[in-house]
Amino acid sequence: MKNEGYSIEIVSAAMMSASCVYTTYSVAGNEGILTPKGIDAIADKYKETLSFVQTSKKAELEAKSGKA
Repeated sequence: MKNEGYSIEIVSAAMMSASCVYTTYSVAGNEGILTPKGIDAIADKYKETLSFVQTSKKAELEAKSGKA
C-alpha cells in the first residue's frame, strides 16, 4: 500500500484496525464484544508481543554489526 502512495501512518492504522476487528472476532465471535477487562488483556498481550519483536530486532541488528 505504501508503494501505491498511501502514507505509512494510514497503512499502520489500517493494519491496526484489521487486527482489532480480527481479535474481537476470534475472542468474541461475530456477534460478541470485548469487556473492558478483555480489552486490557488483549492490549497487554499485544504489548508483550511488540516487546518481543523489538528485542528480536535489536538482537538481529547487533549480530549484523558484530556487537552481539
